[in-house]
Amino acid sequence: VALTKPLQPEAPPTFQLRSRQPRSLSFQWSPPRDNGESIIKYILEMRTPQGNWSSMYEGMNQTVTVDQLYPATRYDWRIAAANSVGTGPFSEIVEAATLFDIPD
Repeated sequence: VALTKPLQPEAPPTFQLRSRQPRSLSFQWSPPRDNGESIIKYILEMRTPQGNWSSMYEGMNQTVTVDQLYPATRYDWRIAAANSVGTGPFSEIVEAATLFDIPD
C-alpha cells in the first residue's frame, strides 16, 4: 500500500474583485485542492508602492474587504492557501483600483 504524503494546497482557482469603493476593495475566492491536509488559512497580499508584498488578511473567510486604501489608486493583489504542511503558491495577480472620492 502506497501512502502519499500530504502537500501544501494549490493556488485558489478563482480570485476576483467583488466591489469597489473610494477607500476599500472587496474580494472573493474559491478554495483550492488541499492536497491531503485541511486548509487552515488564506493569505491575501497587496503589492506596496515600493514593490514589496504586504499581508492584508489572514484567516478562513473566502470573502474580505480591505479598508483604509487611497481613492482612485490601483493596487495589485494575490491570494494563497495554507495547511499544516505549508503555504501553497499564490494566485494570478489581480489589478484593482479604488473609485474616485466625490467631495461633499
